[in-house]
Amino acid sequence: MYRSRLLKSTSLSLLLITAIYVVASACESVSAPCAQEPTTHESRGLLDGRWRATTINGQPAQGWRLPSPRTESFYSGIIEFQTLKTEGADCESILRSQGNAVAIYALRDANGNLPSGSDRYVSTFRYNRENGKISFTAAGQTVDGTVNGRTMTVVAPQFGNATMVLTRD
Repeated sequence: MYRSRLLKSTSLSLLLITAIYVVASACESVSAPCAQEPTTHESRGLLDGRWRATTINGQPAQGWRLPSPRTESFYSGIIEFQTLKTEGADCESILRSQGNAVAIYALRDANGNLPSGSDRYVSTFRYNRENGKISFTAAGQTVDGTVNGRTMTVVAPQFGNATMVLTRD
């Protein structure tokens, strides 16, 4: 009798552990990033990869002069995205994502010289694929933008709130 109860108890415990594992695995696959080849990120709605600054206030980004009293001009800039969490029914229908974004840019000084290094800003991002809205948050400040296919538009506070357009590399 004792052996029968022990066997039932052990069987029920194994069944419960298996059920918890199956449910946890299913939840993880929905909320975790859909790790696929980088070429599939765009089609799945992920922002992962590099986005390059192409225009600022409607002018070519390279050579754009920063607002006075600054004397520098924009040389190059990218934002690199890494998705850490996704929401949606599955990896084929991602509705929202969030993760880290690193903006890296270089400016030329008034004499046209490049500095020895680049400036970097690290932030988190939240992207709502349903409405194309993106927000970046760093040091308690939030910057909003929009994403439409391979084009992203954001306001760049470090450049006098200029409107910057980036395209996916």
